[in-house]
Parts: sequence; structure tokens; C-alpha cells
Amino acid sequence: MHWTYTFKEHILTRGFDYFVRKLVEITEYSTSSVKAKVEGTQMYDVEIEFDEHQEVVAIYCDCPYAAEGNNCKHAAAVLYAVDRERMRLDQEEKEINIEELVNEADEQLVRTFLIEVLKEDNRFINSFKRKIGHKASKEDLLVYKNTIDEFFYANSDSSGFIHYYDAMELEADLGVFIEQEIENNLLKYGYHKESFELISKIFVDISKQELDDSGGTTTNIAYRSMEIWNEILNNCTIELKREIFQWFKDQLNGQLVDYMEEYVEEIIFENFKEQEFLEDKLIFSKEQFDQLKNEESSWYREYKAQEWGIKYLELLKLLNEKEKIEAFCRNNLAHPRIREFYVDQLLDNDETKTAIKLLEDGKNMDGRTSSTIISRDYRIKLKELYKRIGDEEAYQKELWDLIIDRHSIDFEHYQEYKELYTKEEWAENRLDILKDLSNATGIDKILVEEELYEWLMEYVMQQYGLHYLQTHQKLLVERYPNQVFDRYEKEIMSLSELSGSRKKYRQIASLIRQMQYLPNSEERASKLISDLRTNYKNRPAMMDELSKL
Repeated sequence: MHWTYTFKEHILTRGFDYFVRKLVEITEYSTSSVKAKVEGTQMYDVEIEFDEHQEVVAIYCDCPYAAEGNNCKHAAAVLYAVDRERMRLDQEEKEINIEELVNEADEQLVRTFLIEVLKEDNRFINSFKRKIGHKASKEDLLVYKNTIDEFFYANSDSSGFIHYYDAMELEADLGVFIEQEIENNLLKYGYHKESFELISKIFVDISKQELDDSGGTTTNIAYRSMEIWNEILNNCTIELKREIFQWFKDQLNGQLVDYMEEYVEEIIFENFKEQEFLEDKLIFSKEQFDQLKNEESSWYREYKAQEWGIKYLELLKLLNEKEKIEAFCRNNLAHPRIREFYVDQLLDNDETKTAIKLLEDGKNMDGRTSSTIISRDYRIKLKELYKRIGDEEAYQKELWDLIIDRHSIDFEHYQEYKELYTKEEWAENRLDILKDLSNATGIDKILVEEELYEWLMEYVMQQYGLHYLQTHQKLLVERYPNQVFDRYEKEIMSLSELSGSRKKYRQIASLIRQMQYLPNSEERASKLISDLRTNYKNRPAMMDELSKL
């Protein structure tokens, strides 16, 4: 069967990789056709038809590359699988056993044949070297690195940019390389340094590459790199570990983009648990904190400074350096996360009053009462501390502030506040309390809880769009059907005022259809449709959508 000439060379290579990795599942097979599923970035369906001479006459795959009229790697993988299946059937028919066949062959002939195969396909050379105990050389590493560079080059356009589908192809290529060459040919045989050099090259290259990352290619490769790094660090010598540690530290000098640096930081602080590294990390994290703290202020610099500050404190805690923790925290209370870390230390030591004072000071630092310097979680902790020490006034005030925080009502805290009242007290005070909350987002949920449906109807009528109405529609249409209909009509007429696309007219028709499902809506819905047909008869797309109702 002659088919390879209809595929591009790099597509054949990728298809062969898929075939070798056993990502092809043939679901139906006959002499005239084959159906298969191929596991790529997702599961793809492939169908191929053959003529009476077993030549390919039609190829179908539901991947994006094939949709553009190309013969894809998934189809190539299936055809490799078909070739293998036909060879297997031929072998069964002729009752040829491969092992017997090799045993029957002249040894020199086998050697000559193996040399020819290795020359024809470089992919088998490194695998063969490892199997016979041949050490990985600098030349081997150079070949590997050139292969990685070729993956990036093959998937880039003339400007060096990698587009969406090519980014997925690159991810697949690198994934195969990592599995076959790094894991199976290097790590498997203890080549930790070489494996580290290659996976780190992939990580750095992908971080610098300009590409459409909508499919998460960069993140997926970063996670894969971390898996390999962790395996290396769990098995390598202490000498290599020192080299690797230094390499990771060197990457945090601004060479990598910010989010890729975070993967490196995670590796550094999740590994290297030996005493020498703990002390080194302690010094390094303090240096990073001091540098960021003293640079020009920005939200990201502040965020990163606090990240390194917390890392430094966690290391001090691990080393049981209580006095240094105390001194560092007191000198850096302006940083919210460091203040909160210190609060937790104080609470662990039962220094509740000091912890409360720190949280109170944080809430009002520099007079910024509306922009707190402690997080919501720690404001909740402050509320609980007031309750613990029996300061009811402060507890209730903090609870109320949490309810209306950011102009959005916290329902759980509202329930907690309600429990402060007896049933009779609540009945007497609830309307005044709810008036104070009336402009806050989330009041609708409370109005349902309190069964104040008239207030609820008034609220949803004032809101933009139909979200709140549709959320509470079942409750409201039973009690205020005319007002619900009015709100639908208002929205539909507002959308209809200006002409628009087919999508907009479908939206209008969808709203009318929802209105038709309301009880006793037939007359009003029919009149609304009639009015729209009369007023906008010159909009054929709109008339077409209305005709489907």
C-alpha cells in the first residue's frame, strides 16, 4: 500500500510517534475501510477508505488541521497501524515467527540490516545506544538540543510566532520527546544531569517563545518540566543537586517572565530540604524580599515582596528562629500578609489581645478605614476573636461591617447577625435593618428569606437586564404576573428599537419564547409578536425569527 507520498514529512514523523506510543485504537477494520480513534490533544475520529488494490482513496479526520483540507498526523498514525495489521495478518498466513526468522538469519546479515535501519531512522539510534550501555555523549546532547530547536522552528511562521493549532502541535511534539528521549532514553538509565539540561532548555525556550497560548501550551509544558525536575531531584547526587539549585536561583534574575518564575520558586521551596539548602534559601529569600521592598512601588512588586517575606518566615519557623520571626514581623507590619502571619504566631502563643490590636491597627493603618490592609479572612478572624473575649459591641460592629463589605451582602454573616435577635426583636427591627441594606448587591436573596416579595418585585424591576427577574420568576409570577410581563415587554422592546444582527433577533425570539412559558401569557405574548411584526416588518431576519415562535 503506497500512501506516505500524500503526507508532508513532518506529519509522517508525528504520525509515526503517535503510532509507536499506541495512541491508535482501530474500532472497525476491513479490506475496504478502517475506522479508528486517535488520542491527541483530544480524542479524534478517523475514517479511511481503500480501493480493490488496497490503495487509499479517501481520508477523513475531525481534527482542525484536516478540516483545512490537509492529511493529518492522526490519519498517518492510523495508516501506520493498518500497515502493521496487514503485516501481522500476512505473517500469520505465512506462519512466520520473527524470533525464528532472526535465529535463522546469518549473524553478519542481521548486523548489516540493523546498521541500515539505524541509518535510515535517527529516532532509533539513541534508544539503541542506551540499550547496549553506551553513555550519552556531548554529541548526543547536541543532537537532542537540535531536535528541540527544530520543533520550535517547524511550528513557527516567518516572523517566529506560533499560532494556536501549531502551538498544540508543538506541545504534542515536545510531549513525545520528553517521554521517549528524556524519560525512556536518559532518566531510565540514570542520566540525571543530561536530562536536567534538556528539560530545562525546553522550559526556558517555551517561556521565551511568542505563541498563541489559548490552549495552555506553556502551562502544560511547565508542569511537565516540573515532573521531570522532581524525579531528577529525588534520585540525583548531592553534587548535581547543588548545581541544579544554583541554576534555579539564577533563573530568578529577571530572565523569565513573571508567571514562569513562580514555577521555579515552587521547585526551590518544595525541594532542597537538606540543611545547607535551608540556610541558603533563608539568605536568598531575605535578599529577594529586601530588593523588591526597596524598588519602585507597584501592586506586583508588593505582591512579590510579600511572597518572599512569607517564604523567609516559613523557613525561620522551620529552623525554630522565634526571635528572628518576631523582629522581622515587627519591622514589616505594613505588609498585610506579614502582619497576618504574625497574628497567627501570636494566637498560637495565646497572645490574643496583642493579635487583636494588630488586626485593628491593620484595618485603619494610616487612617485608611475604607481600604483595609488586612484580608477579609482575617477580618472574620477578628470578629471571632471579639466574640471569644466577650466584646459584644465590637463583635456586632465587625459582623455588620462584614455583611455589607464591598457593597455586596454576605448571606452567611447576615444569618449570623439575625441570630443575635429573638424572634420578637427581629420582627420589630428587621425592616429598619433591611432598609440599611437595600442598595447592596445580594439583597434579593435576603428578601426571599424574609418573604418580602413586594420589595423583591420592586428590586428586580429596577435592575438592568432580566437576570434577577428570571432567578426569582417562579415566586414573582404567581403574585405579580402583570409586572413580570411588563418587565419582559420592556426588555424586548428595548432590544428591538435598533436593528441588529441575526444573533440579536434570536435573543429577542428567545425572550418571547420564555415569556410564552409563563402562565396565562398567550394573549400578551401574541399581541407583543403582532406589534413587532407591524413595527419592524422591514427587517427580514427579525421576521424570520418571529415566524419560528
